[in-house]
Amino acid sequence: MMTISSFSYKLRVLLISCGAINMKGVDDFIQYSYRRYINPHNKELDTDKRNRALYQRIILKMALRGKYDEYNKIITVR
Repeated sequence: MMTISSFSYKLRVLLISCGAINMKGVDDFIQYSYRRYINPHNKELDTDKRNRALYQRIILKMALRGKYDEYNKIITVR
């Protein structure tokens, strides 16, 4: 299982490469991605529900830059 620090590092590098690192909600997105995909036993928080639109914008930016497949690889590695 990947630790939060290694997951965060890999995801931050990806976000830098697609220009999404300075977007609003990036830190929450990283934590959400870890909770949701790497450790799925964690529950969705109220902040996650409120920030879904921000998360979608970050994912859209990745998709527009052709980096979504890399994100998918990061979240599926166990």
